[in-house]
Amino acid sequence: MISRPFQPLAAAKWLAVLLPMAVAIGSASAFFLWSLDALTRVRFAHSWLLYLLPLGGLLVGWVYHRFGKSAAAGNNLLIDEIHQPGLGVPKRMAPLVLFGTLATHLFGGSAGREGTALQMGGSIAAAFARWLKLDTTSVRLLLMAGVAAGFGSVFGTPIAGAVFALEVLVIGRMQYDALIPCFIASLVADWTCSAWGIVHTHYHVSVTTPGAHPDLLLFGKAALAAIAFGLAGALFAWSSHRLGGLFNRHIPRPEFRPFVGGLLVIGLFFLAGTPDYLGLGVLGNRPDAITLPAMFTTMEIPASAWIWKLVFTVVTLAAGFKGGEVTPLFFIWSRPRKRARRCIWRTSRPLRRDGARRHLRRRHQHPARLHPARHGTLRRRQRHLPRHRLLHRLPLLRTHRYLRLPTPRRPQIPRPRTRQVTC
Repeated sequence: MISRPFQPLAAAKWLAVLLPMAVAIGSASAFFLWSLDALTRVRFAHSWLLYLLPLGGLLVGWVYHRFGKSAAAGNNLLIDEIHQPGLGVPKRMAPLVLFGTLATHLFGGSAGREGTALQMGGSIAAAFARWLKLDTTSVRLLLMAGVAAGFGSVFGTPIAGAVFALEVLVIGRMQYDALIPCFIASLVADWTCSAWGIVHTHYHVSVTTPGAHPDLLLFGKAALAAIAFGLAGALFAWSSHRLGGLFNRHIPRPEFRPFVGGLLVIGLFFLAGTPDYLGLGVLGNRPDAITLPAMFTTMEIPASAWIWKLVFTVVTLAAGFKGGEVTPLFFIWSRPRKRARRCIWRTSRPLRRDGARRHLRRRHQHPARLHPARHGTLRRRQRHLPRHRLLHRLPLLRTHRYLRLPTPRRPQIPRPRTRQVTC
């Protein structure tokens, strides 16, 4: 067991663990970024690789179905192990997610890179914890440090990596005892990645000299843009969960889901008429390509670019391809328009009362089709209730105001009749 890192002796022990772990994670991120850039350029040189995306997805799905086991949970497994350590993060998570992400980008799938870095960092950190036989508290801190190192090294943002591990993985409460380990691991991993010769993407941002008085109009624009970004992120998350549920419901074999997703991506490619929405979205195969760096230097980007990238990414990730979400979301958030914000608002509004009433009646008539997660977040203890009782417990819709549902009665077991015998 390693005690808290704020004591001198404990700090020396943590440095002896964090430094080699961060170097290993930074080296893995450097190899991943170099491979990703090389395979993207190979795809630019051979555009026919896109038509092999269904076969590549079939291979990725079969490998994960055959060898993945618990590693197929990905980032959710890391979050579960940080909240409540159990069986641990398997060693095979790092090579599997590296292979799956590189195959996705080689054949033209639209995905990011931070998910791969997080899973590689968490897998390497879990291997160190298993090798050193650390206790539960130390394993949690080491996993958070590994995730921070992966995020900070793949983007070149060590401070953002530490903050990501502290706030995103443990929502609602800050783990101050993990602050120093996360920051050190993220910083050392970023230095290691840069030492291997990796150059991160630079974005040109024009900064004007501020005036004597604050620009209230600029603050208002920033607030409206923040609302649009949040709605776009909500639309992305909602679409990913809904489409992933459709894939799981209609395609029971997990290895065939990426195959169908690859066919859909090819169809979207012909509808969009451009290959700019494939891959990561950072590199382009021509000077006028629609890329993330180009959005900082030119205004000749079509207003529909963000929605195309959202659809490509949602289909790719929901089908079972591997990769991240942050870089495509950067692409999506870079071109919000007023009309697009209006469409997102209309799409993300909750159900009206009439629609909720009809929806609940339909679900009540077919209890086997009830899916309470579609109506809002339920308390953890309510998920173990029988399905016919969940309609009375939905906190967001308050179904007792819209529809009076009969309370099911327990079946009464008839008592055995006894005969009195008199002597």
